[in-house]
Amino acid sequence: MNAFTLIVNYLVGFADFVWAYILPIFLTLAGLYLTYKLDFYQFRYIKYIVRNTFGAMFQSSDEGDGDISNFKAAVSAMASSIGAANIVGVPVAIAIGGPGAVFWMWIIALFGMAIKFCEIVLGIKYRQRNENGEFVGGPMYYLAHTKWPWLASIFAFSLLIFLAPSISTQAQTVAQNAEILGFDRVWFMIIFTTVVTIIIFGGLQSIANVTEVLVPLMGATFILSAILVSALNYQAIPEALSLIFTGAFTGTSAMGGFAGSGIALVLRQGMARGLYSNESGMGTTPIAHAAATVDTPAQQGIWAVFEVTIDTLVVCTVTAFAVLTTGVWTEISASQAAQMPARAFEVTLGSTFGSGLVAVSLILFVFSTLIVGLYFGEKQAEYLFGSTKAALVARIGYLACVLIGAFVNLETIFSLMDFMLTFVVVPNVIGLLLLANESKELKDDLFNNLPL
Repeated sequence: MNAFTLIVNYLVGFADFVWAYILPIFLTLAGLYLTYKLDFYQFRYIKYIVRNTFGAMFQSSDEGDGDISNFKAAVSAMASSIGAANIVGVPVAIAIGGPGAVFWMWIIALFGMAIKFCEIVLGIKYRQRNENGEFVGGPMYYLAHTKWPWLASIFAFSLLIFLAPSISTQAQTVAQNAEILGFDRVWFMIIFTTVVTIIIFGGLQSIANVTEVLVPLMGATFILSAILVSALNYQAIPEALSLIFTGAFTGTSAMGGFAGSGIALVLRQGMARGLYSNESGMGTTPIAHAAATVDTPAQQGIWAVFEVTIDTLVVCTVTAFAVLTTGVWTEISASQAAQMPARAFEVTLGSTFGSGLVAVSLILFVFSTLIVGLYFGEKQAEYLFGSTKAALVARIGYLACVLIGAFVNLETIFSLMDFMLTFVVVPNVIGLLLLANESKELKDDLFNNLPL
């Protein structure tokens, strides 16, 4: 074993330990603290939030400054978090921690709303106009206003690097599912990359116009399909609910291909997936929200509740029920857990239609994630090098990653993704904690005069 392999194995082992034990607890405590700091806004003002997010999705706002509507900003942010991870991440949590992990995923997601709120309001407060007159923002801009401004550069550099293998991984998912649908990998990926290129060179307006249509469409299609799978297996719904609620506090005994789990494993898997599925703390959300047209930062901040609700409380939940009601979670081992959704759809809707539906859903989810991910990456380059020309270079590099990932095995690089992501999440969340008083002030500007 050479020195390079030893270093990679060490870094991967370190990342596995951090993401399995330290970061879930760190993010959970941060979510609890920020929820307290924000006076439990996501619960106290739920009627107002629902009325001004779910109830105002298709109402464009002309008040305030911004480049795109608040809804377009929200769905652009969601495009990066609502994706393949929602479809395959939940069954992985169930395969390792048991059905009870779903309960803790719900609970932790509620506190992730506070983390996202702070990200969004600070992203709006500290956004700037670049040399093209466009609003830009995100953690790299608000971290620069903390007592440790160097956190901004660590965040931006780490996200810039992390997105390259991430984009390649997503592209490989597209290529694999294209072959499942019977397409030639080479021609499909050439066309796919061409479409991505056209959209990304159209700028944020182009991305927002695509995600405004695509995210609700693909989300609704997958949600309704997963609900249909559960409905056709309605006899198993009571048992699935029982497994979720009892397993949350007792763990789950071994059955079928499931090896069993204790309460500690259930908690850890639930906490991890509840926060990772909606990217709370990752810092990508405010990059998209920075361009929103709003009067006050908190007006956009309440979309955090909308995003987490759809992303985790809806998409992840319907995925979980599809897996649980069909019983595939007891038939497939943890190492193959990513196949559970496709298998659940196949046994209920037929092998051709079921697997095809999952493959199409994955391609569309990844497509939206890719175009937004490219935008996030180029904004890191723009911040680090202070020029939109640097953003153009990064854009071209990321587009190359789409093609490279589809045809080249980059397993060693992929294994380092969690290591790099650690240096994205930790600086961002530290910054949110340092700026918690500012987030509270921005929240109070909106909510103090509202009736409960």
